[in-house]
Amino acid sequence: MSYKNNHEDLKREDWDSRESVTKDRYNSKRGEIENQLEKEALVRALHGKRYEYALDVGIGDGRLVQVYVPYIDRLLGIDISENQLRYALDHTKMLDINIEFKVCGDGSKLEVSSHNISENKFYTEKKETGKSKNRLSSNSFDIVICSRVLQHVENWQIALAEQCRVLKPGGTLLLLLYNRFSVYGFKKLYEHLFIDPLKGNFRNPINIRRELTKNGLIIEYYAGALMAQPELFPNNLSIREERFIRWLEKFGKVAPFKYFGGRQVILAKKSNM
Repeated sequence: MSYKNNHEDLKREDWDSRESVTKDRYNSKRGEIENQLEKEALVRALHGKRYEYALDVGIGDGRLVQVYVPYIDRLLGIDISENQLRYALDHTKMLDINIEFKVCGDGSKLEVSSHNISENKFYTEKKETGKSKNRLSSNSFDIVICSRVLQHVENWQIALAEQCRVLKPGGTLLLLLYNRFSVYGFKKLYEHLFIDPLKGNFRNPINIRRELTKNGLIIEYYAGALMAQPELFPNNLSIREERFIRWLEKFGKVAPFKYFGGRQVILAKKSNM
């Protein structure tokens, strides 16, 4: 089977085999800083505005839900990995909000299982092959949140178009993306091209802007984040390294520096037409 045809299965196997992303990635001092800076970047982008119905595409283990839950009334979280959704249930069970979790296919197609996942019943696509998947309805969500997902999908342009499609007119798309125009981005691009095609396929700011405009969205907020690219530092950060990483974060809104940070944070609004 070709890589293209097998992409969804490979991704699902990869994520189902992992522990909670929060436990696996953020258990070092460097990981703590990375986690904290990403959350702070999202809060700045949300800027205190409230939304009724939110979709989180690639919600993973739910580590970011606590960041944006004060700004939403209802949430649908979807992910390719049933295993990660189990962790998401655990991370969000104490939150006072209406949340649904559903298994989806590759993020290029916003199709979800017909079952709402609960602690007692999990929908497993491989075991229940007769179950149909439903395409999410157009013009359904007030905000779509997509954090570090586009590098994983088979076709990121289609994925963006799908996220725009399900937004209500006037709705908001919030993206947190790895940045190809960074030292870490170029390092991962080499890995993607020559080592593992499932890794490191990061996006660049120019192409993202073009696709958002093409799909009728207007960028209202653009900032860089993780400007020092903590992934380039050792796990056990020294106090001086931590201070440097935090100090450099202040350039996240300053051109041209913001275009070269480890992350891009983009908030775009769908036309009312």
